[in-house]
Amino acid sequence: MVDVAIVLPSRNERETIGDCINKIKRVFNENHIDGEIIVADNSDDETPIIAREFGAEVITPDGRGYGYAYRYAFRYLREKHGAYPKYVVIGDADDTYDFLEIPKLLEPLERGEADLVIGSRFKGRIERGAMPWLHRWIGNPVLTWFLNLFYKAGVSDAHSGFRALTGEALENLEFRSDGMEFASEMIVEAVKKGLRIMEVPIAYYRRR
Repeated sequence: MVDVAIVLPSRNERETIGDCINKIKRVFNENHIDGEIIVADNSDDETPIIAREFGAEVITPDGRGYGYAYRYAFRYLREKHGAYPKYVVIGDADDTYDFLEIPKLLEPLERGEADLVIGSRFKGRIERGAMPWLHRWIGNPVLTWFLNLFYKAGVSDAHSGFRALTGEALENLEFRSDGMEFASEMIVEAVKKGLRIMEVPIAYYRRR
């Protein structure tokens, strides 16, 4: 079994999927990581073809939705290996997150300081134009405030899609969401299960 599995949900990301995979493979090589890249794809364009050419394993979820793509990929990982890899990293395939920062997310897990690590854009750097005004100043802050108030999550960026967690933690989480609410559900589940959540600052870039 590999030590690290990277899961990317994708839909029509032919312009960026190759760059994302190359960055991940560079991280694997430079950090001597035994890893694999799983692309959960529901595209109408050449994204899955490009992903395979760049060395990723492509699976096709039998349903639509951001959350469903992750749920499908997680089930696939567990069935493939008989258990989850030691660490699982998730992130979007549109190159808005810099996958060269993967080691920053893995370090707290490797040190045994956290079970779930979230890359915080608000503690890091957000490129001008990367996040719509309403999302940056209203949507994300309000959702984050809600999770912190009612669930004591202690996070600054509830909707960040760049995260890493241990396979053991993933084994204990139960997901039902099919859409974008998956990001919040993961945090709520982690709090309910008593998992240790940590944030690290990351950069966030404009979607191409």
